[in-house]
This record gives sequence, structure tokens and C-alpha cells, in this order.
Amino acid sequence: MAKAVRLEEGVVSLLRDLMEAGIIEAVVTLRSVPQERSVVWSLVPLPEALSSVHPWFPSMPQNGAKVVSRLSKQMDNSSRLGVVLRPCEIRALRELAKLGQTNLDCLFIIGLECLGVFPLERIFSEETEIFQVERDYLEHLRAGEDIPGIRAICRACENPLPDLADLGVWARGQASPLLLAHSPKGARALETMFSPLEEVEIPAASYEILSRRGEEAQRMRQRIKETIRGFEGLTEIFGPCIGCHNCRSVCPLCYCRDCFFTSACFDYPPEVYLHRLQHRRTTRLPLDSLLFHLGRMTHMAGSCVACGMCEDVCPAAIPIAQIFKTIGAEIQQLFGYEPGKRLDEPMPLVTFRTDEFQDIGG
Repeated sequence: MAKAVRLEEGVVSLLRDLMEAGIIEAVVTLRSVPQERSVVWSLVPLPEALSSVHPWFPSMPQNGAKVVSRLSKQMDNSSRLGVVLRPCEIRALRELAKLGQTNLDCLFIIGLECLGVFPLERIFSEETEIFQVERDYLEHLRAGEDIPGIRAICRACENPLPDLADLGVWARGQASPLLLAHSPKGARALETMFSPLEEVEIPAASYEILSRRGEEAQRMRQRIKETIRGFEGLTEIFGPCIGCHNCRSVCPLCYCRDCFFTSACFDYPPEVYLHRLQHRRTTRLPLDSLLFHLGRMTHMAGSCVACGMCEDVCPAAIPIAQIFKTIGAEIQQLFGYEPGKRLDEPMPLVTFRTDEFQDIGG
């Protein structure tokens, strides 16, 4: 059972109430640009500016955790910034907190139950009336139905629930969303703004999706494992890579300002190319694209939240997010670690234990 209230007026009204009650000073959420051809992440400081925000818009122009990290990293605890995020963005933000890249104490997190989002190419095509897409999305959410056309990585999402937020908006199968408190901070806000509160169970409709998503995730992992099997499989699937590093740029957990893969280590002199040609008739350009992906996977897969941004921006249509989710699931299972779940649990990559994996190496 949890304390809850019905959101008869919707999320935008909730944000206005939070501002007027002094619980937050400003909010970070999706807002339409003046031409209304797209949405962007925006910092909204005034209640009257909320008329153009679209928190439910089914697109991820950036992972919101990356945006919030830049804003909040150096904020002091007295600041009160509201942020509206999807579950994968919340988990990424909590991982960034473990790396010292955000200050959760100054944030008030509103989490949205998520059906998934559409590929960027569909959202920004000339034929798409983007706010009709949002209306269709909300209709499916209220009806408790899956929506066709969402990204492959979203169809396999096993964590679509907003239970790691301060306030979670549970909308699947609900004519009016339920607003549930999931932290002491969230409970205090509910008690300040609403009276009386209901004691409710989390709606069963919200959990019905999990088994289907789990089955889809299993099928995806099996398909990816067969595709990347062996060196030949890896070179084939990463072969189209053009070395743009878009996937690194949009990953919410790749935060290093000086990346090894863009360093002078990869500025090869001509003799390196000539040396490689001694062993083969031709050599692939750019060099070391497979090293880039495997190296990034070594660093990121243990904390990957499968947000799908890397795959969204890949010009070569490599299923990067599906690969990272597949490998990440194996690594996370080995370490018994779920990214973003617990703030007091250190990340495997920054933890050393002398007593683990005793069965390896004799």
C-alpha cells in the first residue's frame, strides 16, 4: 500500500502545483519549440511558461539524465529543481550520482510510467503530425494497451515502472493517473498539496506488461547472441561503423571530457598503416572501430540502463543498444547488480573484491 492521489488535471497541473507550493523552483521537462515541429529539453522557471511543455511526449531527443547531470552537478542542497523523467532516465541519473556527476539532494524527481518511445526518424519525418503522436500514445496508455511502432529496445524494456522517483505517475489502464509517493520527499510533497490521500495498491495493469516485456527481452537476447557469436559475428555487425562516435556522445553514462578513443593514441603515423598492409591486401578505415565498441562495452555494459539513445543516433543502423543490453544483462547477472536500483550499492566497475569469481583461474 502507498499514499496516492488521483491526477484529475494531469502532469502539467501537477508541475504548476509543485511550483506554487514552493516545493520546486523550476522544472526540467520536454517542451515544444516555437515551430512545433519537435520537442526539446528545457528549464522552465515560471508556472505560466508550462503551457508549452509536453512531459509525456513519446520521444527521447536526449537521455534526460545527461541534461539533468549538467544542470545539477554543482548545485547546492538548498536548490529545488524538479525533473520529469522516464524510468530508464531515472536509473541513469542514479548511476551518475554514484560517479559524483549529479546532486540528487537538490532534485525532486517525477517519474512517468512508460510504454516506450518512437525512433527519432519517425518523430521528425515530414509526414508526422507530432502532437497527434502524443495524443495516440496517451490513449493507448489509458487503455492499458501496448503501442505499435516503438523502438525495439523499448519493446524489450523490463523496467518501465516509475517506482524509483520521488513521485511516480502511474497511468497504464487509468482514466486519471495515480500519483504515488516513493520516497519520504515525495510523501511530504503529497501531504503538503493534497488532502485527503488514498491508501492504494500499485495498479495491477502496470505489472501485466512485465511478463510480455520479459519474453521479448529473452527473444532479443537470443537473437543478438546468435548474431555476434565469435569474431566473425562481431566484425560483421560492427562492420558498417563509420567511426562517428555518436553513441559515445549521447550515452548518459559516458561523461569523461577527455575520452581515450578520441585521444592522440589513435593518431597513427603512416608506417602503422603500411605495417598492417604487410599482413593483408587492404586495411579497413577508420581503424579500430571494433576496439572502440568493445572498449566502451567494457566500461559501460555493467551500468547500461538500455535507454536506446546510442541506437537512435547511429547513422549505420547498428543495433548498439540491443547489443549492450544483451551483454549488460550477462555482466549484471554475474555481479548481482541492477543499474540505478540501489544508491548504496557500488558499481561493479569501481569495486574490487578478493573473493569473487574463485572458479576462474584455478
